[in-house]
Amino acid sequence: MTSSRRLHPRVRAYACLGILGVAGAVAVGRPELAAVTAPALLLVAAGLARDTGCGVGVEVTLDRLRVVEGDEVTVRVRLSVDRAVERVDVALALPAGLEPVARPASASVAIPAGVPRTLEFGVRASRWGGYGVGAVTARATGAHGVTVTHARADGLTPLRVFPRDARLRSAIPPARTRAAVGSRVSRRSGDGIEHADLRPLQPGDHLRSVHARVSARRGAPWVNDRHPERNADVVLFLDTFAEAGRDLAGTLDLAVRAVAALATVHVAARDRVGVVSFGGLVRWLPPRAGPVQRARILDALLDTAILLHFATRRLDRVAAAALPSTALVVALTPLLDERSVEVLSELRGRGLDLAVVEVSPVPFAPPAPGELGELAHRLWRLERTALRRRFSSRGVPVVAWHDGQPLEPVLAEVIASRRAARTAR
Repeated sequence: MTSSRRLHPRVRAYACLGILGVAGAVAVGRPELAAVTAPALLLVAAGLARDTGCGVGVEVTLDRLRVVEGDEVTVRVRLSVDRAVERVDVALALPAGLEPVARPASASVAIPAGVPRTLEFGVRASRWGGYGVGAVTARATGAHGVTVTHARADGLTPLRVFPRDARLRSAIPPARTRAAVGSRVSRRSGDGIEHADLRPLQPGDHLRSVHARVSARRGAPWVNDRHPERNADVVLFLDTFAEAGRDLAGTLDLAVRAVAALATVHVAARDRVGVVSFGGLVRWLPPRAGPVQRARILDALLDTAILLHFATRRLDRVAAAALPSTALVVALTPLLDERSVEVLSELRGRGLDLAVVEVSPVPFAPPAPGELGELAHRLWRLERTALRRRFSSRGVPVVAWHDGQPLEPVLAEVIASRRAARTAR
């Protein structure tokens, strides 16, 4: 905490008036000017002699350190003084993304000596992110109104605001599964619930798998073959090379929300989920299962930002464990930077199962005024259409997701495109 003591603005005005009067009397040789203004200096001197100021202590705490968008947090400001103060003005400054429940976020209180007072301010988290809360300024006026003590709490308390998950009923089914138990029906045959086929009895088959009617009809034992329940590796690829947006809304905001929702639904399906944030700063979390991994992913998303960088990024900067060869890679990208296009092409070239959700920048980039602006905007949109067709020709479905559109129908379109591509092959 930092503290400083200053003269009250009114007292500074009196001091300036007295000094100017004395200086004017000396300059023009008129002692009556000094006689008129000298009492102001005497009042200031007497007030300073009697007003020794006061020490102000400020301590800031939060009732919660981890919340979800839309939740409210109570900020408690504890004030203490070493002598009685009739008026202490307190103001709370909040970063963008946090807003006071009741405006303004300030108050005035009287504090007796040795009896701390606690003020509470309601703060609403309007956007996900990591914030520092605690920029509180206290202004205490001395007993005789001569001096003013300013105290400011320097330490900021970290507040983590997580994006509110979109409710998804299902996610993109991976093409390949792992040999671990999960909630996804594998294409291979084995012990499970879903019926796969009928086949003759082989050594090692369970007698409970024998199909009585088929066996009686064919005169030999036949068994039910089933699809086992397995889990899969899912890697959520977040493109942070560039973004289009206005104010706090933009393609990055939509992509982060989508990653949070997809991580939640895949973890619920007992998949191993990982994240790769690829851009000016490359970060990743290897795929793991369980609610702890979901918490790790959400924590990592809060620090996501666009970092301008002009160097070429390649996949060899990502650990091999973060991109398993059997993983489903779901890319959330605005397709604004050629480097992200190259990275996605490299992923497909490695044989990874890839699906691309294009977080469309079109709603955030209106055409410039005039006929040329309209023409340039149409050409830009045609280029984006050609880019999507280029991916589709390589067997990678690309579906555009526009601002204000629910994520569920977009994922349904991706699933339908993947199913159609598999049927065509």
